[in-house]
Amino acid sequence: MSTTPERRRIRLAYPIPSLRIGGAELRAVSLVEHLPKERYEVHFISIMGEGPLDERARAAGAEVHYLGQSALSTSPLPRRVAGRTGKLLRYAQLARRK
Repeated sequence: MSTTPERRRIRLAYPIPSLRIGGAELRAVSLVEHLPKERYEVHFISIMGEGPLDERARAAGAEVHYLGQSALSTSPLPRRVAGRTGKLLRYAQLARRK
């Protein structure tokens, strides 16, 4: 029997437009590469779909989820943002149930 209590991993969800190569995206993946995997469970939530940094994020131990392009992608910006925000909220509800 261990004398130290078992600690739950801290779950982080990082909503991001995509994991395409850019300053914020590179920083986010770099951060995940340096976080201790036994302490953190990281989820990237890509609003726009796949990007070239996806595999690097997975190799660092993160999960990558896609909200993807929706039918709203041809509509005006406020409707697209509202639609993607709704998808993000649905993901958050599912993640809380885990």
